[in-house]
Amino acid sequence: MAQTFSAYFAHELQKIIEQEIKERTESLGTGMGVVDFVDYKHKVGVITGLRLVKDELFSLAEESCNRKEFGR
Repeated sequence: MAQTFSAYFAHELQKIIEQEIKERTESLGTGMGVVDFVDYKHKVGVITGLRLVKDELFSLAEESCNRKEFGR
């Protein structure tokens, strides 16, 4: 049961992060949500951080879990 919940949790979290990236990217694309260049840089940094989590850190966590599961 724990593995099932963990897999479901990871999947749902990835979907939420992807949606957040999409919304933030669209907001930047319209230019409506940007006050100045500092604000723009901050928002791009947040998107970059979310992509890092989704693309790289999830994979590292999954590899770590697999190693522990198989005793490596």
